[in-house]
Amino acid sequence: MRDRIGPTLNVLRTIRLELFAAAFLMQLFCLLISSLRLKVILGVQDINLSLAGVFKLNLIGIFFNNFLPTSAGGDIVKAHYISKKSLGYLEPFSAIITDRLVGALTFTLLASAAFLFAGKYVVNAAVKWLVLIMLLAVTTVIFVLTNRSAGKKISSILKRFHFLKFNSYAQRLTAILNNYKKKKKVFFQAMLLSLAAQLITVITNYLLAKSLSLSIPLRVFLLLVPVICATSSILPSLNGLGIREGAYIYFFSGIIQPEKALAISVLWLVMLLISSVFGSISYLIGKPLKS
Repeated sequence: MRDRIGPTLNVLRTIRLELFAAAFLMQLFCLLISSLRLKVILGVQDINLSLAGVFKLNLIGIFFNNFLPTSAGGDIVKAHYISKKSLGYLEPFSAIITDRLVGALTFTLLASAAFLFAGKYVVNAAVKWLVLIMLLAVTTVIFVLTNRSAGKKISSILKRFHFLKFNSYAQRLTAILNNYKKKKKVFFQAMLLSLAAQLITVITNYLLAKSLSLSIPLRVFLLLVPVICATSSILPSLNGLGIREGAYIYFFSGIIQPEKALAISVLWLVMLLISSVFGSISYLIGKPLKS
Protein backbone atom coordinates (compact mmCIF):
# COMPACT_ATOMS: atom_id res chain seq x y z
CA MET A 1 0.00 0.00 0.00
CA ARG A 2 3.05 2.28 -0.03
CA ASP A 3 2.21 3.60 -3.49
CA ARG A 4 -1.12 4.84 -2.10
CA ILE A 5 0.36 7.00 0.67
CA GLY A 6 0.48 10.16 -1.45
CA PRO A 7 -3.10 9.94 -2.77
CA THR A 8 -4.33 8.95 0.70
CA LEU A 9 -2.73 12.04 2.26
CA ASN A 10 -4.47 14.16 -0.35
CA VAL A 11 -7.81 12.64 0.70
CA LEU A 12 -7.03 13.18 4.39
CA ARG A 13 -6.32 16.87 3.77
CA THR A 14 -10.01 17.31 2.96
CA ILE A 15 -11.13 16.14 6.41
CA ARG A 16 -13.89 18.04 8.21
CA LEU A 17 -12.69 18.07 11.79
CA GLU A 18 -16.13 18.61 13.30
CA LEU A 19 -17.37 15.34 11.80
CA PHE A 20 -14.22 13.52 12.90
CA ALA A 21 -14.75 14.84 16.43
CA ALA A 22 -18.36 13.61 16.31
CA ALA A 23 -17.15 10.20 15.17
CA PHE A 24 -14.67 10.02 18.06
CA LEU A 25 -17.38 10.92 20.58
CA MET A 26 -19.55 8.18 19.06
CA GLN A 27 -16.68 5.72 19.54
CA LEU A 28 -16.40 6.67 23.23
CA PHE A 29 -20.16 6.25 23.59
CA CYS A 30 -19.85 2.82 21.97
CA LEU A 31 -17.16 1.93 24.51
CA LEU A 32 -19.49 3.02 27.31
CA ILE A 33 -22.30 0.79 25.98
CA SER A 34 -19.85 -2.11 25.63
CA SER A 35 -18.69 -1.54 29.21
CA LEU A 36 -22.29 -1.71 30.42
CA ARG A 37 -22.72 -4.98 28.50
CA LEU A 38 -19.64 -6.50 30.17
CA LYS A 39 -20.82 -5.27 33.58
CA VAL A 40 -24.18 -7.01 33.08
CA ILE A 41 -22.47 -10.24 32.00
CA LEU A 42 -20.05 -10.15 34.94
CA GLY A 43 -23.01 -9.82 37.28
CA VAL A 44 -24.05 -13.40 36.40
CA GLN A 45 -20.81 -14.59 38.06
CA ASP A 46 -21.51 -12.33 41.08
CA ILE A 47 -18.64 -10.08 40.03
CA ASN A 48 -20.05 -6.64 40.71
CA LEU A 49 -17.96 -3.80 39.30
CA SER A 50 -18.77 -0.15 38.77
CA LEU A 51 -19.47 1.06 35.24
CA ALA A 52 -16.57 3.52 35.58
CA GLY A 53 -14.24 0.67 36.53
CA VAL A 54 -15.25 -1.49 33.55
CA PHE A 55 -14.95 1.54 31.24
CA LYS A 56 -11.37 2.08 32.45
CA LEU A 57 -10.65 -1.62 31.88
CA ASN A 58 -11.84 -1.36 28.29
CA LEU A 59 -9.60 1.66 27.71
CA ILE A 60 -6.65 -0.28 29.17
CA GLY A 61 -7.56 -3.19 26.91
CA ILE A 62 -7.37 -0.92 23.87
CA PHE A 63 -3.96 0.28 25.08
CA PHE A 64 -2.58 -3.27 25.43
CA ASN A 65 -3.99 -4.27 22.06
CA ASN A 66 -1.11 -2.23 20.62
CA PHE A 67 1.38 -4.77 22.00
CA LEU A 68 -0.49 -8.09 22.04
CA PRO A 69 -1.42 -10.24 19.02
CA THR A 70 -4.87 -9.66 17.47
CA SER A 71 -7.21 -6.91 18.57
CA ALA A 72 -8.55 -9.22 21.29
CA GLY A 73 -5.20 -9.36 23.10
CA GLY A 74 -6.29 -6.77 25.64
CA ASP A 75 -8.93 -9.23 26.90
CA ILE A 76 -6.17 -11.11 28.74
CA VAL A 77 -5.26 -7.96 30.63
CA LYS A 78 -8.90 -7.26 31.47
CA ALA A 79 -9.38 -10.82 32.75
CA HIS A 80 -6.28 -10.44 34.92
CA TYR A 81 -7.64 -7.33 36.61
CA ILE A 82 -11.13 -8.79 37.02
CA SER A 83 -9.72 -11.98 38.56
CA LYS A 84 -8.58 -9.89 41.53
CA LYS A 85 -12.26 -9.24 42.27
CA SER A 86 -13.29 -12.89 41.90
CA LEU A 87 -12.22 -16.31 43.20
CA GLY A 88 -10.18 -17.25 40.15
CA TYR A 89 -9.47 -16.74 36.48
CA LEU A 90 -12.14 -18.96 34.89
CA GLU A 91 -15.07 -16.74 35.91
CA PRO A 92 -13.60 -13.55 34.40
CA PHE A 93 -12.46 -15.40 31.29
CA SER A 94 -15.89 -17.00 30.84
CA ALA A 95 -17.52 -13.58 31.18
CA ILE A 96 -15.18 -12.05 28.59
CA ILE A 97 -15.67 -15.03 26.26
CA THR A 98 -19.43 -14.58 26.60
CA ASP A 99 -19.05 -10.84 26.01
CA ARG A 100 -17.08 -11.53 22.83
CA LEU A 101 -19.55 -14.16 21.62
CA VAL A 102 -22.54 -11.88 22.18
CA GLY A 103 -20.72 -9.13 20.27
CA ALA A 104 -19.79 -11.50 17.45
CA LEU A 105 -23.34 -12.84 17.25
CA THR A 106 -24.96 -9.41 16.95
CA PHE A 107 -22.32 -8.22 14.49
CA THR A 108 -22.91 -11.30 12.33
CA LEU A 109 -26.70 -10.99 12.48
CA LEU A 110 -26.37 -7.31 11.59
CA ALA A 111 -24.21 -8.13 8.56
CA SER A 112 -26.56 -10.94 7.50
CA ALA A 113 -29.60 -8.64 7.66
CA ALA A 114 -27.76 -5.82 5.88
CA PHE A 115 -26.78 -8.17 3.06
CA LEU A 116 -30.45 -8.37 2.07
CA PHE A 117 -30.53 -4.60 1.53
CA ALA A 118 -26.95 -3.76 0.56
CA GLY A 119 -25.85 -6.83 -1.40
CA LYS A 120 -26.42 -5.10 -4.72
CA TYR A 121 -23.94 -2.34 -3.79
CA VAL A 122 -21.10 -4.79 -3.14
CA VAL A 123 -19.37 -6.32 -6.13
CA ASN A 124 -16.87 -8.27 -4.02
CA ALA A 125 -18.18 -11.84 -3.98
CA ALA A 126 -16.01 -12.71 -0.96
CA VAL A 127 -18.26 -10.61 1.27
CA LYS A 128 -21.19 -12.99 0.86
CA TRP A 129 -19.08 -16.02 1.74
CA LEU A 130 -17.44 -14.32 4.70
CA VAL A 131 -20.82 -13.33 6.15
CA LEU A 132 -21.97 -16.95 5.77
CA ILE A 133 -18.76 -18.30 7.35
CA MET A 134 -19.08 -15.83 10.25
CA LEU A 135 -22.66 -16.90 10.87
CA LEU A 136 -21.78 -20.60 10.83
CA ALA A 137 -18.67 -20.13 12.98
CA VAL A 138 -20.39 -18.06 15.67
CA THR A 139 -23.42 -20.35 15.95
CA THR A 140 -21.15 -23.44 16.08
CA VAL A 141 -18.95 -22.01 18.84
CA ILE A 142 -21.97 -20.93 20.89
CA PHE A 143 -23.54 -24.39 20.48
CA VAL A 144 -20.38 -26.23 21.52
CA LEU A 145 -19.73 -24.01 24.55
CA THR A 146 -23.30 -24.12 25.86
CA ASN A 147 -24.28 -27.71 24.99
CA ARG A 148 -23.56 -30.24 27.74
CA SER A 149 -23.46 -33.28 25.46
CA ALA A 150 -21.01 -31.53 23.15
CA GLY A 151 -18.91 -30.60 26.18
CA LYS A 152 -18.82 -34.25 27.32
CA LYS A 153 -17.71 -35.40 23.87
CA ILE A 154 -14.90 -32.84 23.85
CA SER A 155 -13.88 -33.93 27.36
CA SER A 156 -13.71 -37.59 26.27
CA ILE A 157 -11.49 -36.62 23.34
CA LEU A 158 -9.19 -34.61 25.60
CA LYS A 159 -8.87 -37.55 28.00
CA ARG A 160 -7.52 -39.74 25.20
CA PHE A 161 -4.71 -37.25 24.68
CA HIS A 162 -4.05 -37.12 28.44
CA PHE A 163 -4.73 -33.41 28.70
CA LEU A 164 -6.15 -34.14 32.15
CA LYS A 165 -5.51 -30.76 33.71
CA PHE A 166 -6.76 -28.90 30.69
CA ASN A 167 -9.77 -31.21 30.57
CA SER A 168 -10.80 -30.25 34.11
CA TYR A 169 -10.51 -26.58 33.19
CA ALA A 170 -12.60 -27.18 30.05
CA GLN A 171 -15.32 -28.91 32.08
CA ARG A 172 -15.42 -26.09 34.62
CA LEU A 173 -15.49 -23.46 31.87
CA THR A 174 -18.36 -25.27 30.12
CA ALA A 175 -20.27 -25.45 33.41
CA ILE A 176 -19.74 -21.73 34.03
CA LEU A 177 -20.84 -20.81 30.49
CA ASN A 178 -23.98 -22.89 30.96
CA ASN A 179 -24.98 -20.53 33.78
CA TYR A 180 -25.66 -17.89 31.17
CA LYS A 181 -28.28 -20.14 29.52
CA LYS A 182 -30.34 -19.93 32.71
CA LYS A 183 -30.14 -16.12 32.79
CA LYS A 184 -32.28 -15.38 29.74
CA LYS A 185 -33.08 -11.86 30.90
CA VAL A 186 -29.38 -11.03 31.25
CA PHE A 187 -28.64 -12.54 27.83
CA PHE A 188 -31.44 -10.49 26.27
CA GLN A 189 -30.09 -7.30 27.90
CA ALA A 190 -26.58 -8.12 26.68
CA MET A 191 -27.88 -8.70 23.15
CA LEU A 192 -29.70 -5.36 23.08
CA LEU A 193 -26.66 -3.51 24.43
CA SER A 194 -24.44 -5.30 21.93
CA LEU A 195 -26.74 -4.41 19.04
CA ALA A 196 -26.65 -0.76 20.14
CA ALA A 197 -22.84 -0.85 20.33
CA GLN A 198 -22.51 -2.43 16.88
CA LEU A 199 -24.86 0.10 15.31
CA ILE A 200 -22.85 2.93 16.88
CA THR A 201 -19.66 1.41 15.42
CA VAL A 202 -21.26 1.38 11.98
CA ILE A 203 -22.45 4.99 12.36
CA THR A 204 -18.94 5.97 13.51
CA ASN A 205 -17.47 4.60 10.28
CA TYR A 206 -20.21 6.36 8.33
CA LEU A 207 -19.27 9.68 9.99
CA LEU A 208 -15.60 9.09 9.18
CA ALA A 209 -16.53 8.68 5.53
CA LYS A 210 -18.67 11.82 5.67
CA SER A 211 -15.76 13.73 7.22
CA LEU A 212 -13.88 12.95 4.00
CA SER A 213 -16.87 14.03 1.87
CA LEU A 214 -17.52 10.46 0.72
CA SER A 215 -21.08 9.55 -0.24
CA ILE A 216 -21.57 5.88 0.68
CA PRO A 217 -25.00 4.51 1.70
CA LEU A 218 -25.26 3.64 5.40
CA ARG A 219 -26.51 0.15 4.49
CA VAL A 220 -23.13 -0.58 2.90
CA PHE A 221 -21.41 0.13 6.22
CA LEU A 222 -23.94 -2.11 7.99
CA LEU A 223 -22.72 -4.95 5.79
CA LEU A 224 -19.00 -4.25 5.49
CA VAL A 225 -18.01 -2.96 8.95
CA PRO A 226 -18.81 -6.28 10.72
CA VAL A 227 -16.80 -8.18 8.11
CA ILE A 228 -13.83 -5.80 8.44
CA CYS A 229 -13.94 -5.92 12.25
CA ALA A 230 -14.08 -9.72 12.25
CA THR A 231 -11.14 -9.94 9.84
CA SER A 232 -8.93 -7.55 11.81
CA SER A 233 -9.85 -9.24 15.13
CA ILE A 234 -9.11 -12.82 14.12
CA LEU A 235 -5.98 -12.56 11.96
CA PRO A 236 -2.66 -12.10 13.84
CA SER A 237 -1.55 -8.48 14.08
CA LEU A 238 -0.94 -5.72 16.60
CA ASN A 239 -4.33 -4.11 17.18
CA GLY A 240 -5.34 -5.09 13.65
CA LEU A 241 -2.65 -2.84 12.15
CA GLY A 242 -2.12 -3.60 8.47
CA ILE A 243 -4.83 -6.25 8.38
CA ARG A 244 -7.54 -3.68 9.04
CA GLU A 245 -6.22 -1.24 6.43
CA GLY A 246 -5.99 -4.00 3.83
CA ALA A 247 -9.52 -5.13 4.71
CA TYR A 248 -10.93 -1.63 4.14
CA ILE A 249 -9.30 -1.49 0.70
CA TYR A 250 -10.32 -5.04 -0.24
CA PHE A 251 -13.94 -4.98 0.88
CA PHE A 252 -14.68 -1.43 -0.32
CA SER A 253 -13.25 -2.28 -3.75
CA GLY A 254 -15.73 -1.41 -6.49
CA ILE A 255 -17.44 1.12 -4.23
CA ILE A 256 -14.75 3.76 -3.70
CA GLN A 257 -11.14 4.22 -4.77
CA PRO A 258 -8.48 2.36 -2.71
CA GLU A 259 -6.92 5.57 -1.34
CA LYS A 260 -10.30 6.71 -0.01
CA ALA A 261 -10.91 3.36 1.70
CA LEU A 262 -7.41 3.55 3.17
CA ALA A 263 -8.12 7.09 4.40
CA ILE A 264 -11.17 5.87 6.37
CA SER A 265 -9.07 3.15 7.99
CA VAL A 266 -6.35 5.67 8.88
CA LEU A 267 -8.92 7.84 10.67
CA TRP A 268 -10.14 4.75 12.55
CA LEU A 269 -6.54 4.04 13.55
CA VAL A 270 -6.12 7.61 14.78
CA MET A 271 -9.18 7.21 17.00
CA LEU A 272 -7.79 3.95 18.40
CA LEU A 273 -4.47 5.66 19.18
CA ILE A 274 -6.22 8.53 20.95
CA SER A 275 -8.20 6.00 23.01
CA SER A 276 -4.94 4.18 23.71
CA VAL A 277 -3.54 7.36 25.23
CA PHE A 278 -6.49 7.49 27.63
CA GLY A 279 -5.95 3.79 28.32
CA SER A 280 -2.27 4.28 29.10
CA ILE A 281 -3.14 7.10 31.52
CA SER A 282 -5.69 4.85 33.27
CA TYR A 283 -3.07 2.09 33.49
CA LEU A 284 -0.30 4.33 34.82
CA ILE A 285 -2.47 6.19 37.31
CA GLY A 286 -3.25 3.08 39.31
CA LYS A 287 -5.90 0.49 40.07
CA PRO A 288 -8.66 0.66 37.45
CA LEU A 289 -11.11 -1.28 39.63
CA LYS A 290 -10.54 0.80 42.72
CA SER A 291 -13.88 2.58 42.29
